[in-house]
Amino acid sequence: MSESKKKATISFLAGIDEPSIPEIRLTRSKDGRTGQAFFYF
Repeated sequence: MSESKKKATISFLAGIDEPSIPEIRLTRSKDGRTGQAFFYF
């Protein structure tokens, strides 16, 4: 069985991956009901 390596990517237009690797920060409220994701390019 061959093992394929997959790379995580981000795209804002379908089929076009962004060339830069963003820094991603996730936050969550104290009660866990809401959160935010920040993408820095």
